[in-house]
Amino acid sequence: MQPVNKEKKCKWLERTCFCMFFLVAFFICRLIEYSDGDDVYFYQMAHSMGFFEYLKMRYITWEGRMTSEAMTYISMYLGKEFWNVANAVMLTLLPLGMTQIVKRVYPDMKQEQKTFVSIFFCAGILLMGLGVVGYASFWITGSTFYLWSVVAGVWSAIPLAAMVFSPQELSWKSFLYSIPCGFIASMGLEQITAVVITFGVIALIWCVVTKKKICIPAVVQIVIMIVGFALLYLSPGTEMRMSEELRWMPEFENMSIPHHIFITVQWILSGFANYHKNYVGIILILLMIIQVQKKREEQGKKNKIAPIVAVVAATAGTVSAWISMVGCKVFTELGIGLEDEMIPVTKTATLQELTGQEIFACFWQILLIVLVLYLLWKTGGNLREKSFWTLIFLASLASAAVMYLSPTMYASGPRVMFVTAVMQWFLVGVLFSRIKNWKIQCALVAYVLVVAVGNVTPYFLGK
Repeated sequence: MQPVNKEKKCKWLERTCFCMFFLVAFFICRLIEYSDGDDVYFYQMAHSMGFFEYLKMRYITWEGRMTSEAMTYISMYLGKEFWNVANAVMLTLLPLGMTQIVKRVYPDMKQEQKTFVSIFFCAGILLMGLGVVGYASFWITGSTFYLWSVVAGVWSAIPLAAMVFSPQELSWKSFLYSIPCGFIASMGLEQITAVVITFGVIALIWCVVTKKKICIPAVVQIVIMIVGFALLYLSPGTEMRMSEELRWMPEFENMSIPHHIFITVQWILSGFANYHKNYVGIILILLMIIQVQKKREEQGKKNKIAPIVAVVAATAGTVSAWISMVGCKVFTELGIGLEDEMIPVTKTATLQELTGQEIFACFWQILLIVLVLYLLWKTGGNLREKSFWTLIFLASLASAAVMYLSPTMYASGPRVMFVTAVMQWFLVGVLFSRIKNWKIQCALVAYVLVVAVGNVTPYFLGK
């Protein structure tokens, strides 16, 4: 009997990792029960109306997210046991899909590196804010509208990444799943659709400019996604829903543009401070390590400022994240003043009303975001890599900024920050794949597990 070689062992370890992820996700899903409100409503609709009758009603009277509505109907109709399995599969497909993209972006990775990246992606979900992952992935209705649509968007992006970074691995067969996934995403969730379409258009332009070629299947996919996106927004129910949702923020229609921009920026910064702080912290740590790695490789070259900035930024981001996790609100209280998300906001915050501490917290978050953008550009290798890293982070910001258009910015809760969190989770995995020392990789996985404990402890303590 021949001994199993190292590469095969790594592949089996990678598969085992995702199997364990599925089993844990399935165990958690089994603990979830139907909740009052939306879960009850959609369950009753699924058992009292026909499938197409229900979709027609929702498209005309409420919204254009037809694939999300269809997945919700099917999930409610088939019952909780179906959702347990389906949602665990979707949760597993999310890190698996992001891993596949990284493999296309960096096709020269060895199998050991690919295995470490897979493990790190699976652990990366533990950095996400509990409110975000809870409402978007483990609330039954929230999962079919957010998680499942995001998974479709991620898998639709795999051949688009291969088209730019590893065209030798691009096969027309990959579009057999990416095009349907793109359509599901386009009529499922606006945020992930906008991200994929933007990256897809950039990828097509890149290929035309650099390779003088047009990938026809990719063009078909992007066109289908744009059409789906348009059908979503042009639904009769979208306008009716907007009118009804104005009750959540009565001053929305008459709000001045500067004030509207202010509350949107404040809301985004609050999301970073409260729900994405762990991702920002680990992003800065990874950038610091890569900067040190580059400095050793580029001895004799003038590159002194970026490594120093990276060390200071990583320290600042990590310390502020840990201070926030132990309950100190000096970095997380930005003056939104929202006590109950389910009560309409009759008066929004203004800059003049913010205290000195709240203004400091706002500027602190802005500083961290600027540092991340600066280091992403300075740390990346060639122009393509710099642009890719920076665009991922900008996409995370943009997917939150779209709430500028919604009067339910506050009422929707943390689930609307899910795409932002996923983009940062993805960026963390991309940066991790550039770490070359396996001991440092092991230390980073261990650190993520420690942060996870700090992340969930306040929940179990009832804070």
